[in-house]
Parts: sequence; structure tokens; C-alpha cells
Amino acid sequence: MLDRDPKYYITPSSELRTYLENNISIQRGFKEGKMLLPDNLSFLATMNTSDQSLFPMDSAFKRRWEWEYIPINYNRDGNINRSANFKIIMPNGSLFNWIDFIEKVNQKIQNNRNLGMDKCIGNYFVKPDVNNQINIDQFIYKVLFY
Repeated sequence: MLDRDPKYYITPSSELRTYLENNISIQRGFKEGKMLLPDNLSFLATMNTSDQSLFPMDSAFKRRWEWEYIPINYNRDGNINRSANFKIIMPNGSLFNWIDFIEKVNQKIQNNRNLGMDKCIGNYFVKPDVNNQINIDQFIYKVLFY
């Protein structure tokens, strides 16, 4: 479906076709009930390359799109790096800085010849709450489990 070949039209589901016909006034991307992705459509997404089950999909994506590597940001200025504001909250109420944690853990990961940079924990590996806190359950079940 995501190929950009101008001769490669796809057949949308009846629900999608009905929705598009009723809600999109411009019908340029349609031909005989089939549709084509427009030239101006862009997909912005992130991908954790350490998930080995995604390897076949990962290679397909790499053939079709441009990639930009964005390194882990260890800057501790919360105005420059939002994840610098994240804190891991322990059951006793003490807080640990997320950036300090990932920097130390990632040094160990990088120095392990069986792991390497591809397995490092990124800035947004865990989603904090509205107070920028990562609760102990998230930390245990997401970070330590990984």
C-alpha cells in the first residue's frame, strides 16, 4: 500500500472508501474505485531498531524512505531537552534523574560487546506522567524488564 509507484493503486476497504467519498472533496487520488497515495504525503515516525521481530519490516521501511539517526540527548537543560525534567519516583518518595540513569545504563550497554549502541535506552523509552514523574511500576515493568 505504501509504494509510490504511480501505477500501483490500492483497493480501500468499503468503510474507508465510503468515508473518503463522503468527507474528501478532491478526488484526484482515486481511479475506478481505487486510490493512490499523494506525492505530498509524508510519514513521520520513530522506530526502536532493537526490536528484532521488526527486522523484516525494518528493512522494507529502509528501502522506501529516508532515515535520520537522532542520537540520545544527555543534555541536562530541561529547556533544551524535555526528558531532562523526567524523574523516577521511588516508593519512599526519593527521586532519581532519568538522564543520569539512562546515561549510566547506556554506558554499560555500549561497553557490552553482546549488546552495543543499538540496545541503548532512549530519552523517551518511558512516558512520564503530567508531573514528569516515572512511577516505580513503569520503571520496573518497562525499564527493568527490558
